[in-house]
Amino acid sequence: MVKTMPVIGITAEYNPYHNGHLYHINASKLAVPDSKMIVIMSGGFTQRGEIAICDKFTRTRIALENGADLVAELPVYYAVSSAEYFAAAAVKLMNASGVITHISFGAESGDLERLRLTAAALNEHNEAVVDRTRKLMAEGMPYFTAREQSLASILRISHDFISQPNQILAIEYLKTLEQTKSALIPVVIKRSGSGYHETASALRALIMARDYPALADRVPENAFFSLLKYLSQYGSADISRLDGALLYLLRTKPPGEIKSILDMNDGVAERMLKLCGLYDSSTGLLGAVKTKRYAYTRLKRAAAHLLLDIRRDTFEMFNQTGGPRYIRVLGFRKDAAGLLGELTRRASLPVIVNLRRDAEVLDEAGIIMLNKDIQSTDMYYLACERQKNTHGRNHEYYRGVIVI
Repeated sequence: MVKTMPVIGITAEYNPYHNGHLYHINASKLAVPDSKMIVIMSGGFTQRGEIAICDKFTRTRIALENGADLVAELPVYYAVSSAEYFAAAAVKLMNASGVITHISFGAESGDLERLRLTAAALNEHNEAVVDRTRKLMAEGMPYFTAREQSLASILRISHDFISQPNQILAIEYLKTLEQTKSALIPVVIKRSGSGYHETASALRALIMARDYPALADRVPENAFFSLLKYLSQYGSADISRLDGALLYLLRTKPPGEIKSILDMNDGVAERMLKLCGLYDSSTGLLGAVKTKRYAYTRLKRAAAHLLLDIRRDTFEMFNQTGGPRYIRVLGFRKDAAGLLGELTRRASLPVIVNLRRDAEVLDEAGIIMLNKDIQSTDMYYLACERQKNTHGRNHEYYRGVIVI
């Protein structure tokens, strides 16, 4: 690989991969000619506290067949997190790669300069935004609404500009680029048509309903057949299949332990504990716990953190000491082997390709983070429709890196 070859970094969930994702990849490569592409992708659990419709290995293969040259995993501590931490961890992984030169992201606005100015203003006035957000939350407003209102009032920008999910992520990417003095060059791809969450959720609904003809029109052909192959083996994954485990934990764990879980603060744990005996499903419970103050997405993340035993003090320790601890390669293209070689030579974090061999170089914090990724994969397969094809515990060790 030529040292000066441009390499684009993209953060994604691909839950599932659809034509909009293909457009983003192709538009990014048009914006940065003769480039390679590394995708930082979440594993089995996603940012909104949901579970991916198909496993990360299938999604890795689909990404590699549709424009990605290499796929690395966003650790679950950050994959199931608010936009601020999700975006910051992704940028830090890209910075640490030593090979990524550009970061591409979609946004409802294609105005990069306005997004950059907003991110700079947020960095400058972040303390005031945090204080204002806390005040509004104390008055009963949910976090996302409180933060949006704080941003709009303090930074003097329109609420519409910052209320879209991809717009918020774009600002957070740019905010971290400035904070870390990153050399990454931002590339913004203007989004059009349905919003990402609407599209992705609609496709997941089609999969759950087994409406495959409608699905075929909305995803690349090779992605469609990869999805069908996965579904024939495992069936779809649905976090509701973990309802029994969630309710068991709520009804048996000491309250102090539940309060130590990430996102279980600010009265969330107390409210869940009070109501958990009245419901036999997570949907019913979280719907009852939801108030003006507690947004449903935040509650889904809290539930996922409880299932995964992600504790607030461990998460804060990672953030205070640099964030992600390694770059875990999930797959790469044979014709991009040179990119993988450059990554392993130039990265400032350990690069994990062979799980058994490469994990030995991790420090104690890195081992804690990696073990949670391994455990989250085992938890993921418990939510699959058919579990007879899984390996039970330590599933990760039975699956090698995807090479096409």
